[in-house]
Amino acid sequence: QARIFYAPNYQTLDNTKPDVRTTIHWEPLITTDDKGEATVNFYNADPKTKIRVDVQGVTEKGIPVVAEIKYDVK
Repeated sequence: QARIFYAPNYQTLDNTKPDVRTTIHWEPLITTDDKGEATVNFYNADPKTKIRVDVQGVTEKGIPVVAEIKYDVK
């Protein structure tokens, strides 16, 4: 069984402390729709930096799927 990844509760978070996490989101069980698409929401950490999104998975037929994109937090 996958462990639960810590994510701050931004509704009650103390905003006086910067969020400096290096891993900002991990979700082990994302299911796609009939078009093979899924939506994932997360908050960025505070530092202005380049974020790397690394996606890994397995299709229903056991074929591995890997993708990576990067974006800037300004």
